[in-house]
Amino acid sequence: MTMFIDKNTGARIVESAKGWLGTPHLNAHKNKGVGVDCARLIEASLEDSGLYPEGFLKDMDTSYTSDWHLNNGKNIMIPIIEGYCEEIQPDSLQEGDILTFQIGRQIGHCAIYIGDGNIIHSFPDLGVHISNLETDFHLYDKKGRSRLKKVYRLKEEY
Repeated sequence: MTMFIDKNTGARIVESAKGWLGTPHLNAHKNKGVGVDCARLIEASLEDSGLYPEGFLKDMDTSYTSDWHLNNGKNIMIPIIEGYCEEIQPDSLQEGDILTFQIGRQIGHCAIYIGDGNIIHSFPDLGVHISNLETDFHLYDKKGRSRLKKVYRLKEEY
């Protein structure tokens, strides 16, 4: 699939994600106003922005449990993200980029960068909300180290 990526692509992703604000966190779901988890929020934002057709991740396993990332097993998030994104350096963040965080034994949380040091993500007990990368304590471990592991940007083809 070939997409037309331009200077407005990131803004389209961000605006689509903001349409999900207030949606409760619900593991393995993607239903605006009802429930969505962090990975499915990324999927929904790409679909809602018109960049990808609805159901473009039809092969995504949605039978995962809320504690999958606490184990050393197969990572269900990274192979999907790497299918349509390429890894970039964290110091080159642009709106619409996808940030991944290690919460547990492996990367198990993701968010969309919306600019000015802020992200939008779905987090248990908080739902879809905007956080600041510097001040959201969920994004740091008990020793104060950032949980940010990798940053991705959409590929022009996947």
